[in-house]
Amino acid sequence: MLETIGIITRDDLQKIGPVQAYLELEQHLSAKPSLNLLYAMMLALEDRPWPSLTKDERVNLIMEVEAYHDLQQQTANEIEK
Repeated sequence: MLETIGIITRDDLQKIGPVQAYLELEQHLSAKPSLNLLYAMMLALEDRPWPSLTKDERVNLIMEVEAYHDLQQQTANEIEK
């Protein structure tokens, strides 16, 4: 799945980060990727097990994704004006 956006190695993922990778997958896949994938990418980069993911970390990741979506919507609205 990650190879569809040019991520082949851990270094590739490290360069753009899990949030940007998730956002790019949203644009390239026909179905919205699961938030579990976002969490898994973050944990993999930090060499952490799944149970170590805190609620605050999940919320922060979701907020980053939503902030990007909000910015994208604002930009689209300004272009329409």
